[in-house]
Amino acid sequence: MNLNSNSSLKPKNKSTLTMCVAHTKYQVVRYVSRKLMGWRLTKNDNPDNWDVMWLDCTVAPSVFATMKPYQRVNHFPGMYAIARKSNLCMNLNKMRKLFPDDYDFFPKTWFLPAEYSEFQEEFYQGDSHTYIVKPEASSQGRGIFLIQDIQDMDKIEHYIVQKYVDKPLLIEGLKFDMRIYVLVTGCDPLRLWIHEEGLARFATEEYKKPSGGNLDKICMHLTNYAVNKRNSKFIGNQDAEADDVGHKRSISAVFTYLEEKGYDVESLWNGICDIIIKTLCTIQPSLAHTYKSCQPEDLSNAMCFEILGFDILVDSDLKPWLLEVNHSPAFSTDSPLDKKIKRQVIKEALCMMGLSTKDKKNYEISKRNQIMRRSVYNQSIRERMQEKEIMRENIQSQRDINEEENCGAYIKIFPDNNDEYYQNFMNYSKEIWEEFTGSRSRMPSFKDEIPRPKSSGGSRRNISSAPQAIKSNDRSLLRHVETPSPKEFLPSKKDLKYVWDQKEGYVNSNLAMYLPAKDRKKR
Repeated sequence: MNLNSNSSLKPKNKSTLTMCVAHTKYQVVRYVSRKLMGWRLTKNDNPDNWDVMWLDCTVAPSVFATMKPYQRVNHFPGMYAIARKSNLCMNLNKMRKLFPDDYDFFPKTWFLPAEYSEFQEEFYQGDSHTYIVKPEASSQGRGIFLIQDIQDMDKIEHYIVQKYVDKPLLIEGLKFDMRIYVLVTGCDPLRLWIHEEGLARFATEEYKKPSGGNLDKICMHLTNYAVNKRNSKFIGNQDAEADDVGHKRSISAVFTYLEEKGYDVESLWNGICDIIIKTLCTIQPSLAHTYKSCQPEDLSNAMCFEILGFDILVDSDLKPWLLEVNHSPAFSTDSPLDKKIKRQVIKEALCMMGLSTKDKKNYEISKRNQIMRRSVYNQSIRERMQEKEIMRENIQSQRDINEEENCGAYIKIFPDNNDEYYQNFMNYSKEIWEEFTGSRSRMPSFKDEIPRPKSSGGSRRNISSAPQAIKSNDRSLLRHVETPSPKEFLPSKKDLKYVWDQKEGYVNSNLAMYLPAKDRKKR
């Protein structure tokens, strides 16, 4: 069936939820929403016509501000603060200056030309090193090169320069990295989940330590799928169960291999979880501020959700390194393994939203009831605040139940029993953000002692939560195709008029009834 045709987007059942797919190119999103979730699809992005909007790009705050409490969008406004290479560099470097031991999980990084002097000073100190140079706004490995001589780089170009991790962990002599899928379901408070399954991408040439003679061997040094699929040695996937061979494998297969070789995969998994939480801690204050500015009356903390792709490299000492964060990870599915993993990642994220066709109707009823109640009862400000807090707690209680019942292979990593440790990082991130935005005149003159985690690596996951092996059957080949994401979705003049109309006499409220009932069945 052609989901792009107008006829295929017409609803068959008016009682189903509607997803707007006007701004996504991925067929897997359409497939999951329509075939697995039973939703109808629309290309009409008018806010009155959908319950969930899926974008391949960031959501503009002006668009988010028009949404009703029962609607959901798959991005948080402001996530670019870690999704753009330059912003990730800036935020992590600021935290590393305060907490050098806790934020040592990403290679030394400089944003050029602004930090060229600092990079030059580092380059000429000590032994010679290799650096990887990435264009500021690139993806899929485009424009990346390695240098061992600072003269090989134009110092006025906009680059992200990182110290190259030259002793990576190898499997069958090949360098690899891992795409870890992380689901953010709330920003205030922060709510993070990691998926048990993901993808390992392999280089196609046997790895050798960088030297003047092999710096240009991109299929040796880069693990990007878009780069290596062009190599004649590339082995693709034709069977989702044959996930332990070729140049794109499942995370569970890689962890099984490492465990069989005697590696401590529990420690590795814990370290990856720790990296994810600490990275999101750096931008939690700005995410919460933007969210609240757009939806000041929202009590659910649930109108946005986002699937992030964390790219993790593991070195020969089994130390995980963060390479970058993707706010729109590629969901192309030309191989059976891609389809299996990405369908699961998307479907389980949508199930956790706990949406119902009754949400919109309940919202309209509650809005009328609230207006009537305010006209009859003269509540004080304190009474209204107490009422809101009770509603917030009820909403959160119902949400916790729904997420736990429908999380599938997602594992909650924050909040957990080590909240105080990570909360200190968020507190200092808030201080940094307030100073940067002018919200506060000065930074504190001392640094609180950071409570140490209860287990090594700063995390608490046990091996039962680590990826489990998928049974292998036949081995075969298939090529993959990935394409770049479209540009940011911006509101039209019609959208702006809608914002104005809605602000006249519009009452934006949230009640516990908006969220799923306690006995809602799993999808």
